[in-house]
Amino acid sequence: MTDTGSEITIKKFTITKTGAKVEISEQTQLEHGPVNGVQGPGEGYVYDQTVELERTGDAWKISSIAPENPGKPYPTTIVDPDTL
Repeated sequence: MTDTGSEITIKKFTITKTGAKVEISEQTQLEHGPVNGVQGPGEGYVYDQTVELERTGDAWKISSIAPENPGKPYPTTIVDPDTL
C-alpha cells in the first residue's frame, strides 16, 4: 500500500440518561503500488457503523461497535468481529 486516507462522518448522535448511540460513516481510500510494473486500481469503500456508548459517572465508555449492514467480506482494513 502506498497511500491511505479515511474520513469519519457522524450521521446521527442520540443521547439518553444512561448512554448514547452514534451512527457513523467511514469513507476510506487505499492506493497500492505497482506489481510487476503494472499499476492496479485504487480501492475505496464506505463502511457504516453504529457505536453504543455507556455513561459511567462523568465518563463515557464504548460498549459496542457494529456494522449497520453486517456481512462478509469486510473491507481490507476492518478486523472481522469473529476474530476478536
